[in-house]
Amino acid sequence: MGSSLLPSVTASSRIIAVTALCTFWIFSELVAAKHAGITRHYKFDIKLQNVTRLCRTKSIVTVNGQIPGPRIIAREGDRLLIKENGGKQTPRKSSARPCKQEEHRIFLMPTPLMVILDFCITVLPKAPNSTFLMAARPYATGPASFDNTTTAGVLEYDRNPSATNTKSKNKKLPLLKPSLPVFNDTTVATAFVKKIRSLANARFPAKVPRKVDRRFFFTIGLGLLPCSKNNTCQGPNNTMFSASVNNVSFVQPNIALLQSHFLNRSKGVYTTDFPTNPPFKFNYTGTPPSNIMTAKGTKVVAIPFNTSVELVFGSCTAIWKYTPAGA
Repeated sequence: MGSSLLPSVTASSRIIAVTALCTFWIFSELVAAKHAGITRHYKFDIKLQNVTRLCRTKSIVTVNGQIPGPRIIAREGDRLLIKENGGKQTPRKSSARPCKQEEHRIFLMPTPLMVILDFCITVLPKAPNSTFLMAARPYATGPASFDNTTTAGVLEYDRNPSATNTKSKNKKLPLLKPSLPVFNDTTVATAFVKKIRSLANARFPAKVPRKVDRRFFFTIGLGLLPCSKNNTCQGPNNTMFSASVNNVSFVQPNIALLQSHFLNRSKGVYTTDFPTNPPFKFNYTGTPPSNIMTAKGTKVVAIPFNTSVELVFGSCTAIWKYTPAGA
């Protein structure tokens, strides 16, 4: 079924907005001067496509045949008009209950992974061609600053040319604005995260290896790095914030890692001493340690091809006060 997605996105520096109905990303540009908003038109064809990676073929949702989807530049004040054709091939997870006759089902993809939520919402009787105002805002409880911009859009289904109820179709209805929770409402965020599940059905089975060769535990956090020479940083004691995994802040190499590995030229490019566990143990969801200095490095873990790996991710309160269950 075709639909038009007309999000009015207020973009700012370094914000990434993710559409809820298909896997594409909206990347904002840094705008040095004031920009007069314009309307940008796009057309998205969403369908399943067989993709082969590492000798395995899987069906993946594509947008205009691309993985990931096309890149959209949205400057502050712009308006996006997106014509979306979802077809009938995209995988969907069945709802726990069927929708009533006066309800309509909306499928939501909150992450760029194959994870789909569906909801039954009430619409006007005898009005299948409906328009919805959709809005989203970030969730954050950490001490670091974040962009609290609310993104909003209008989802309008294609009008059925054969519809005979002209009076109902042309009736002007009041705009019902969504009521969003506050940005630090952990109860609402937890309830939302608990609904995220993999498809795990007969068509898309979740085949988990029974035998695990290597086990990794990665903690994701926000640490501090010394400010570079002749610069001023806004962190504590003239430091700068830096994201890290197991207390290692990744440094982008000038040569591709796989290229260096297969050409046996890894010296000076990367080291193979990336920690497979946190360097020291602490209460990851409690009070962070007093010393949150981190280290920079291009470190990797080299494992043989076709190795079965168990990787557990955990966020810690050094960056997020809230840790999703199962992370």
